[in-house]
Amino acid sequence: MLPDREIILDLSRLLSRILHATPTGVDRVEMAYARELLRQIPGQLVFAATNILVNMGVFPLIAL
Repeated sequence: MLPDREIILDLSRLLSRILHATPTGVDRVEMAYARELLRQIPGQLVFAATNILVNMGVFPLIAL
């Protein structure tokens, strides 16, 4: 990855499923991507999400 580039990972789908008891395969893969990118490029990674009430939001890194 280029050190001067910011990577934005959209976690909208994962967050929309937060109330479901069992994650799907897609949920697990998205979480794996988020964890690995957070491990590899924490200084370049930004998480974002959308929903029907808010157009787009970027939020700080959190422990996954």
